[in-house]
Amino acid sequence: MCKKLFLCFFALSLSACTTKVNMQLPEHLANQGVLMAEIYGIKGENVQIDGGTNSTSLFINDGHLVLPLSPGKHILNGISFTRAKGASTVTTTLHLDRSFDIAPGRITNLGLVLFASDQKDQRQFHAYWLDNTPEARRYLRARYPSISASLRDNDFLLAPGDYVPVSEIPKIRRLIGSLIASGNLAGTIEDSDSNSVVGGPGGLIGQYVIREEKIVDLKIFDTATLANVVDVSRLGDRHLIAMADGSLFLLEQGRVTSVGAPPNAGVPGKVKLLPGGMVVVDQRLAVYWSIDDGKHWQNYRAAQLTNSILMNDIVITGNKSGLAVYTKNSSQTKKILYSDADNFTFRQIPLPPETAFIRNIACRESGIFIEPEDARVSREEVIYFKAKGTDVWIPRTMPGTYCEISYTDDTGNLLKASCRMSFSRTMHSYMSKDGGEHWQGL
Repeated sequence: MCKKLFLCFFALSLSACTTKVNMQLPEHLANQGVLMAEIYGIKGENVQIDGGTNSTSLFINDGHLVLPLSPGKHILNGISFTRAKGASTVTTTLHLDRSFDIAPGRITNLGLVLFASDQKDQRQFHAYWLDNTPEARRYLRARYPSISASLRDNDFLLAPGDYVPVSEIPKIRRLIGSLIASGNLAGTIEDSDSNSVVGGPGGLIGQYVIREEKIVDLKIFDTATLANVVDVSRLGDRHLIAMADGSLFLLEQGRVTSVGAPPNAGVPGKVKLLPGGMVVVDQRLAVYWSIDDGKHWQNYRAAQLTNSILMNDIVITGNKSGLAVYTKNSSQTKKILYSDADNFTFRQIPLPPETAFIRNIACRESGIFIEPEDARVSREEVIYFKAKGTDVWIPRTMPGTYCEISYTDDTGNLLKASCRMSFSRTMHSYMSKDGGEHWQGL
């Protein structure tokens, strides 16, 4: 159920690097099998399998390890992760020594492992193994639909192990919730005026109050799932919470209720609550919306991607003026989907010319503003504006470089910016009353 792990670590110079290989599953397993596991509490970078003879270095996508292996007996020796320490990085290895069997054409699931550092001795971690079979099946179906469709019921196997008894799961959730709320473990925290919501692994949804710098009234809800929380959206005291297995929950007035998920949706990427409804975007950029708290769903799939992208590359932004879904940063697929906020009529709109990365999008009554990330390195920084009803992007020159912009009214006329001039470290403040066409110093 729980195993105490000692740390092995060594320092690397910043110039050193670890090769990361994103292992893609074949369309059909044929003579191979697949190892699955969900990992939480560390940002795993490398897994060691079979004592280094067949040591594997790979990128663990969104906390899930999905790895094709040859049939036979194997050992998951450990998982390593890297963290910064001064001018160097420290690589830490947690030794697990978990044995398992791989059968051809079958999935072997090791379950969900939660890593929590010992509060008395930071050199030690506790590993909690949980049986997450239903959640792992749903994740496989959403992420790898072709392989999932080819599996029979007995082709998905839970490896023998010392799993946390069902009766002990509420205690584990409370432990993890308190660690996340206190900042001792990574998780999702959404603050509001009256209380804070915490989300994490093992179906963790909790609510708490901070009084005199202490966490009080920590309440953990029974979600009947062990899936990880992937996103939270707040509107007033309502919270829409998305889980990694596709399930949705609504937290309001101190109660958690299940929301009917969009049919045939993939793994959730982002969610957003609006006065007129709720929006879910999956990791293939299909958009779903409901105006009755999940009883009925509509969708826009015209811009749906063939392959999933990372959740952090998807952004939903908007207000009563409009709603934009876009991809940013490391995503190789650049798209913007836009809808008026009052009718959810999504359509794909063209990007401004020569826009490699999108830093931010702001929807206002007058139109849409785009801040390109690549413009920050130029001497003359620009933003782009597209008026409602047109598809023409108009560049507007900023008063300096490395500008941080705030849109201070609903119309999009009043903008404020803090910018540097060339390579100066001094920040200067500016204001525009015509949507960035003209600027004056403050």
